[in-house]
Amino acid sequence: MNARVVVVGLGGVGSHAAVTLARSGIGHIRLIDFDRLTVSSLNRHAAGTWDDVGVPKVQAVKKFIHKFNPFCDVDAVESLFSLKDADALIADFKPDFVIDAIDNLPTKADLLHYCASRNIKVVCSGGAACKCDPTRIRITTLNNTKEDELCKAVKQRVKAKEGGEQDLKKIYAIYSTEKPTRGLLPLKDFQEENPGEFQTLEKFRVVPAALGSSLLTQVRILPVIAPLPAIYGNAIAAHVLTELAGQP
Repeated sequence: MNARVVVVGLGGVGSHAAVTLARSGIGHIRLIDFDRLTVSSLNRHAAGTWDDVGVPKVQAVKKFIHKFNPFCDVDAVESLFSLKDADALIADFKPDFVIDAIDNLPTKADLLHYCASRNIKVVCSGGAACKCDPTRIRITTLNNTKEDELCKAVKQRVKAKEGGEQDLKKIYAIYSTEKPTRGLLPLKDFQEENPGEFQTLEKFRVVPAALGSSLLTQVRILPVIAPLPAIYGNAIAAHVLTELAGQP
């Protein structure tokens, strides 16, 4: 298939979407992510192995794709999406579809608005954290999503932008109607004072996520059960494939 797809965000959701698209014969894929693989992401990443820890996510996914589909044209871009660079990152690639698998709220809203306002087909991932029931996953336009806090926050930001009300109807979203019953566990006082004592590897420092870095194992992160990001990613890939094929 000579289609062109951009995947922005190569974490648990985005990596699975990219790998499935490559397995399905998509000819040209651009991968965009600034981050590197960490030990904590190995439970949900489609391509990451122990040897890939510290490697840029885009490079890990590209290497993995070429192991089973060397004919797929994979462009790995180690970059953070921003409106300043949006034309070079997105428009210049002339994508048939863009996948938003970003977990940063302002960046996510910027990407979705950028694509929708230019009539570039785009589908976004809702929040997979603290979700366990795969039967509650749904797909609809962003304006019709329910029970998903990430989608709710994104809707508010996109709606506030010029033409945002109409843009919400152009953006599709994979999300879950499941209401999370678990959240972050509170840190005890002695853990907050010296989180480094609770690191799992000598070379990886453990810090609160608010102070996070791509090479740090983060303490303050919402729990994710491994199958859910994979299901989200594959659902997104299925949506893209059926849309490109003109099938229901």
